Amino acid sequence: MKEPLFKFCAIGMLFAFLVSCSKEKAGEFKPVPLTSCDSLHISYFWVIQESITITNCAISGCHVAGFPAGDFTNYQGIKVAVDNDTFRDRVLVKKDMPPQNSPGPKFLSALDLQRIECWLDSGAPED
Repeated sequence: MKEPLFKFCAIGMLFAFLVSCSKEKAGEFKPVPLTSCDSLHISYFWVIQESITITNCAISGCHVAGFPAGDFTNYQGIKVAVDNDTFRDRVLVKKDMPPQNSPGPKFLSALDLQRIECWLDSGAPED
């Protein structure tokens, strides 16, 4: 009587283990795309600055202090480009930022673009 139950449990655990396995490398993080901005607060500091602009825009030779097209190392600098719509236009509409000849990354991920759009649509708050 206990043997069929044991086999059933063993098969169930094996199935659960196999379903949870994937082909991703250990430790690799694969973000889930956003589906709606309605209930999200995209933090300027943690998401926009730390995860996006510091690593993709405010790099040597680009949007740093003294750069003619704007300093994106701080909120005040990026807010100028947000207020005159050049930030949205270049990043979300034309999608030519970062440029192909950039010394850093050559594109923003779909998730980064969604985060930026949510942040802009919420009024681009400082936090």
